[in-house]
Amino acid sequence: QTGQKRDQAATGAVTLIQRFGSAANLNIHLHALVLDGVYGNLDAVDTAGSTDESTPAPAAPIFHPASAPTPAALETLLGKIITRILRLLTRLGHLPIHCPTNDLACV
Repeated sequence: QTGQKRDQAATGAVTLIQRFGSAANLNIHLHALVLDGVYGNLDAVDTAGSTDESTPAPAAPIFHPASAPTPAALETLLGKIITRILRLLTRLGHLPIHCPTNDLACV
């Protein structure tokens, strides 16, 4: 979605586990910071800023923002997630086997 090749781009995320709410009650939940794009230009070197030509300095990575997903792309992704979760729950014995793969009404 950013136009970058997978092997030439890097992304990142940080997730924190919070165990308590503001009233010191048990409320386990996650906070996540996820980049909405990738950093490219990872293998480039900056020959202009280097003082020693034998060891050029690495160039600064360039951030390439991802485009927003279309509603159709989100529906496709949601369909895949639902199918995989229902398949896993069925395999683990938590759903009846007669349940159709994409039928949430059966749950």
